[in-house]
Amino acid sequence: MRTIKFRGRSIGKKVWLYGDLFKFGIKPPQNVYCVSAGVPSWADALDIYQVEEQTIGQFIGLCDMDGKEIYEGDVLMIEGIRTNRYSKVWWNPEKFTFYIGHSPLNAYLTDGDKLCDFHTAGNIYDNPELKEKLV
Repeated sequence: MRTIKFRGRSIGKKVWLYGDLFKFGIKPPQNVYCVSAGVPSWADALDIYQVEEQTIGQFIGLCDMDGKEIYEGDVLMIEGIRTNRYSKVWWNPEKFTFYIGHSPLNAYLTDGDKLCDFHTAGNIYDNPELKEKLV
């Protein structure tokens, strides 16, 4: 069974939260996205677990060659002979699959649960300078 979990950057403390994705709110603000590794206290949900919606990313089920989990929005680096290539991980809803740059994820599956030729260089939210390097 694959692991389904998410990450998002908290609004208050700007730290990354990992776990289940849920929407919270009966009264305004309604339906705000939250990420929690446990069952939250509903009274604290907005203060502790609320995340910036644009930073939400799903775990793709694989790790890079260093064993680090890979999420949507991560930028992967492929070391080359003359230069390094950088590609963003993203979800394609039309093909119902994750992509690395312009290629479907399954084109890179070589060693079970690890992507052997990739290092996680960062993500597009914490490292906006990586956007310039994307291919």
